Amino acid sequence: MEQERIPISLNESSPSTFTAEDLRKQLHQIGLNCEQTSVENLQRHLDDMLNNLPDGSIQGFGMYKSAEPSGGIEMDAASLEPIDSIKNNWEPSDNVPYKTNLSIIGVAQHFDYLATHYHGFPGKKAEKSIQEKEATLNAFQQIFVQITESISETLLGNLDRKQMEAVLKTIIQSVDPGSGDYDSGPQHHLVFLIDDYDPDSQSCKQIGVLGLQFRIVIQNYNDTSEEYKNYFADISVRTSFYSNIDELYAEVKFIKEHFK
Repeated sequence: MEQERIPISLNESSPSTFTAEDLRKQLHQIGLNCEQTSVENLQRHLDDMLNNLPDGSIQGFGMYKSAEPSGGIEMDAASLEPIDSIKNNWEPSDNVPYKTNLSIIGVAQHFDYLATHYHGFPGKKAEKSIQEKEATLNAFQQIFVQITESISETLLGNLDRKQMEAVLKTIIQSVDPGSGDYDSGPQHHLVFLIDDYDPDSQSCKQIGVLGLQFRIVIQNYNDTSEEYKNYFADISVRTSFYSNIDELYAEVKFIKEHFK
């Protein structure tokens, strides 16, 4: 018996790439203007990382961040802000389909409750805590690698490489260049995902949500008198996929009944 597909209407888009010039601008915005941030040097760093990324069939159709400084997300998804500067593989033709339901599952507290209390919950979680000493640029590169590995650990397939680049483009956060330490603050990003989307039938095999939480701190990051800096990063990724939309609705109902 052929599996019933999930209806969803999307328009094809070109996901944002993460170029050496993009990285250079982000680093300059936080006050890093040393010779190590030349386009040529940054290109070598990006090539080392991006050339090792797998390429898969799982694609994105929306990327959001929480409007709450703490990274919290309201159940009605009202506090979600689209990351307008980022393009995904696909874009909704009108309202974002399944936005409220997927965002409810993407809330870390909800996800973890389902993982403990809901029989058959398909979600997968990966967590990493890093404490190292490295040059600032190398620290960011290592954090990018840890994020991509964490995302891959939670997926049964692989994320489309261009979509992964779009995620990486959102990692470096704006901070006061005069600050002694770089501190991203707690960040919570949501990526809405599809697997095997068919634009002709406007349907997909699976639909899902990826929640990325992270905080990055690099001590004395723009102090040129010392090359190696202490850096810390906490990363958690939570991903859940659905081949039957009724399963998503049942989990949302379960969450709402508990978190009244």
